[in-house]
Formats: sequence, C-alpha cells, structure tokens
Amino acid sequence: MAIKIEILVFLLNIATSYVTLIRCDVVDVNLGGTWIVTNANKSISVHGNVPGNVHTALYKNGTIKDPYFRFNDVKYRWIAYDNWTYTRTLEGVIIFF
Repeated sequence: MAIKIEILVFLLNIATSYVTLIRCDVVDVNLGGTWIVTNANKSISVHGNVPGNVHTALYKNGTIKDPYFRFNDVKYRWIAYDNWTYTRTLEGVIIFF
C-alpha cells in the first residue's frame, strides 16, 4: 500500500513538472537605451546609453572633457580603477495560455 502511494506521488510530481515546463515562455526584452551609470561610492551618477561605455557617458554629461584629447587618457585613468554599475527598470510582458 505504501509503495502504491509513493508511486502515485512520484507520478503526480512528474505530471505537474511537465505542465510547468509547457507553460514557460520566452520574453524578448530590449536592453538598448538610456541607463543610469553610477560609480561604487555613488558620488557620480549620470545617464548613459547601451551600447556605450562609462567614458562616453561621463563625457556626454559634462563630467569629464574629451578623453581622447592630449593626455586626458592618463588624467582620467581613475575611471578605469573605479567600479561602475548600469541600472535600469525593465518591463516585460507575461503571456499565459
């Protein structure tokens, strides 16, 4: 009797797992666009685009001057030594069948 109950529970687990797998959907989310770029201690926070990089975001927002002019690549080396985070709120559509 106990073996029959265990088999029944096992079969129910397989059936519910199968149904869950059928209901999984792929959601297409576009990651391009405007993001917030922030350094590790949050002292600098600017808008940046993806695709793009931190230097471009800082330059377009007026935080730094042209990083490719003369020795600015050395002057702005601190940017490479800091940790930067891109954040954005993403919206997705969930479709149920």
